[in-house]
Parts: sequence; C-alpha cells; structure tokens
Amino acid sequence: MKFVALFIGISAPDRRRLLKDHWRGSSQPSSNDLGRACLKLMNRPEREFHYAPYDLLATFINVADEYFLHWSDSEFFIAKAIGWALRDITSFNPKAVQDFLQSHPSRNAVVRCEAERGLQRASAT
Repeated sequence: MKFVALFIGISAPDRRRLLKDHWRGSSQPSSNDLGRACLKLMNRPEREFHYAPYDLLATFINVADEYFLHWSDSEFFIAKAIGWALRDITSFNPKAVQDFLQSHPSRNAVVRCEAERGLQRASAT
C-alpha cells in the first residue's frame, strides 16, 4: 500500500481505535450493508480507507452471508479483505473460521486461500 495510496497520517492503532469507537454506537449491519461499506472504503484514495474494510470485516464477520461473498466475486480487493480478516481471526478463533468456510462455500479462491493460510498457521502453532 505504501506506494499505491496516499497516507493521511493515522497510525494503525489509532485507526482501529477510531473505527471501533464509531462502530460501537452503530447497529449491526446487514450482510449487504457490510459489502457496500467495504466497497466504498476501498474506493477512497487514501491508504487508511483501504485498511478499514479489514477492520470492519473482523468486527462484523458474523453477519457475512452468501450475498456478502457475492461482493467479493466482482472486487478482488474486497475478496482479499475477506480472506485477510478470516486469516486474522484464525489466530484467536480458528474454529469460527472453519465453521464459516463450511457454511459459506465460496466460489472465490482468494477468500478461501487466505482463510486456509491462516488455518494452516494456527494448526502449526
């Protein structure tokens, strides 16, 4: 991302804290709203907005359904974000990721590959 997008200057810990503070007051999004929000964030030119979908997905992964995975079919970066969020979740809850992959079979190889990479790391430790 360093040479791909402008950097506003918000560090990762500050970005995560600001986002959690904002989302704490929000109602749980629908799967469709989650997909739209991730796509809008990825379309912003600044780097911090490109990272935000990963945090958003990690926070609301439980609402993602087969319709959310449809968003990933048309947007590589959203698929990557889904996969990275799932991969990150494997560090503290690999069973939830396994269950998610089984109950939401994805046609998108990027999502599955990133999630399975996390599962492999989790089983190696």
